[in-house]
Amino acid sequence: MVRWREFLLLLSAFLVLGGGLNLFVRFALCDWWRRRLVRRAGAVVLGLDALVPSIWFALRRAGWTDPADGMVTVQLALFFGQCGLGGALAVVALLRAAGRRRLPPHVEARLDRRRFLIQGAAVALPVAAGAAGLGGVVESASPARLRRRSLELAGLPPGLAGLRILHFSDVHLWNLVRLPDLEAALRQAPRGEYDCVCVTGDLADDLDQLPPALELIAALDAPLGHFACLGNHEHARGLSAALDAFAASRVRLLRGSGAVLQRGGHSFVVAGIDDPRSVPRAGQGSFYPDQLRRALGPTAPDAFSVLLSHRPSVMPYAAAAGVDLVLAGHTHGGQLAVAGRSVLQLNGAARWPWGVYRERSTVMHVTCGLGQWFPFRLGCPPELVLLELWPAGAPQA
Repeated sequence: MVRWREFLLLLSAFLVLGGGLNLFVRFALCDWWRRRLVRRAGAVVLGLDALVPSIWFALRRAGWTDPADGMVTVQLALFFGQCGLGGALAVVALLRAAGRRRLPPHVEARLDRRRFLIQGAAVALPVAAGAAGLGGVVESASPARLRRRSLELAGLPPGLAGLRILHFSDVHLWNLVRLPDLEAALRQAPRGEYDCVCVTGDLADDLDQLPPALELIAALDAPLGHFACLGNHEHARGLSAALDAFAASRVRLLRGSGAVLQRGGHSFVVAGIDDPRSVPRAGQGSFYPDQLRRALGPTAPDAFSVLLSHRPSVMPYAAAAGVDLVLAGHTHGGQLAVAGRSVLQLNGAARWPWGVYRERSTVMHVTCGLGQWFPFRLGCPPELVLLELWPAGAPQA
């Protein structure tokens, strides 16, 4: 449940951005501001800055997660649209200032230094916002990179030390990410250096691209197998077609089910749960416990377990069930990060947006995703991750 504090932080950020744009036009392009149409446009922008986050918050509080997820797209478009507009307005203001005649020396001598600094700051802010917006668009189009990460797990048996999992999520095959992009990303995975492949949902929005995508994944050299769970976008785009594609592929779909694998004389389970998108609000409280019982029920209670879940919100339930490792996605890392940390975590809007998290003896890895449905990423480029598992405190090879 989203808290009021998180909503107020988000609302304040939008209002500061919209208000800053209005003030910039008012003082740097004052002849524009005299036009009624410009003033009305500024008022509309401020109204949207207040309305869009408020609708998102109301939907989240009501438990309507999918419409709320859709509003995130609108928020991103509004936010970065204003950033781009600010950059464009700053360029216009700078060009106009450069074209003006220099003032007479005796007039220039009277210019107040404080006023100069204020005007400089007013220009710098939208310029920086426009540059960040452009950088985010460029980074979203950059090829996915392979990241390597070692995880220490207290419950890992010695025979599973060094177990390697290729984890990726949220490819969102459609217009922005196509099959050649996925193929290029998977070529980065070093052949023979991973034991299994785990995909945590939202593989395709265009379900015509799903069967060939599954073929690409199944062709990866993974001795222990290829596994996947569903995301909310498979439910939204056509669950029946998605299930048919998985049924015809060698990628095993785990939907409230698990598979027992063997390595180094030890068995372990890879389990997966469905996405709660289609679950009525009244039943969402029991969804995760029920899915975990179905996925983990047939396995020995002390068996090492890897759980595939599209949404990281499974974490408290997985920790209560004694799951050793959770792999998740869904958040895209907020598609905006600073110093390797998602802004969703920095401002408290999400508990598990990107990275490694621990609760009790459970470790969760959340990837920021290999693709996107909105062309902006800044500080969290598309990724696929090669995880290497080690017992806690054991020397690593």
